[in-house]
Amino acid sequence: MTIFLKLLATCLGIGYLLPIGQGTLAAFIGLFLVQFFLELSLSWQLGIVVSGCIIGILVSSCAEKEFGRKDDHRIVIDEFVSIFITFFGFSLGISWYWLVVGFLLNRFFDIVKPPPIFALQRLPGGWGIIMDDIIAGIYSNVVLRAMMFFLYV
Repeated sequence: MTIFLKLLATCLGIGYLLPIGQGTLAAFIGLFLVQFFLELSLSWQLGIVVSGCIIGILVSSCAEKEFGRKDDHRIVIDEFVSIFITFFGFSLGISWYWLVVGFLLNRFFDIVKPPPIFALQRLPGGWGIIMDDIIAGIYSNVVLRAMMFFLYV
């Protein structure tokens, strides 16, 4: 695998930085880019999320073969993309409070893996690596919207 693909799969090396919690670190770093993401139109946000998912599937598949183990902890592009799914469709005016809540929801759903998230990670190659995080991002997005509606702070 080329160095370029490894850099993408590990989000520019984030996957190498910690012995545990690499995915949380990648999502946390992605959180700081969410402010720029929220400035974009809905169609641009959708394009970024779809492109991120496609790229994630491709580079994760290659990285998994290179690293020699299923969903290697160094592959963190899935968590990075997932944080953008958590905030897809939100506007720029979202407060840092809600950004933190969304981040925590995202990590909760990715770590706990309620149905069907756990089953999706068994898909082959990059599909299994990315799909569980896509659904975790969708769950986080829906729960965050419900919380904001009922608990708006």
